[in-house]
Amino acid sequence: MKRIAVFVLVAAAFACARREPTTVLIVRHAEKMTNAGDDPDLSPVGVARANALAAVAAHAGVEAAYVTQYKRTKETAAPLHVPMIEIPVNLSAPGDYPRRLADAIASRSSGKVVLVVSHSNTVPAVVEALAHVHVPPIADPEYGRIYIVTLPVSGVPRVIAARY
Repeated sequence: MKRIAVFVLVAAAFACARREPTTVLIVRHAEKMTNAGDDPDLSPVGVARANALAAVAAHAGVEAAYVTQYKRTKETAAPLHVPMIEIPVNLSAPGDYPRRLADAIASRSSGKVVLVVSHSNTVPAVVEALAHVHVPPIADPEYGRIYIVTLPVSGVPRVIAARY
């Protein structure tokens, strides 16, 4: 019986030691068409930015993209050719969206590298929900900011802010 208990403890320790951190790349959608309704496609500049994002993340091992229900978020993630997980958001009142997204990542993508494509008024709150740090708001004409959040198995999350 003692041998079984020791085996279980060693197996559990080995499993814990092998767990990987979760890495989340968070961006605002790329530039959208103007005067094109409530759910516009990406503009040509936005398509170029989406391709640039794919180039930046090409070797990161991204396994899934979390997007909202809007075309511009899906089109920004599309060049990565990974499965998309839709987490709807009400852009006029995002409410619990950042927390729901963080919970979805924790439950569905723990230990993986994922991309989140969201909106200027939600990206800072998503970073805060994941890493518990404040980041500055994103101005309406600003695109190209990327946050890389590393969520270790234990310890404090790390955040890198960069541009692409």
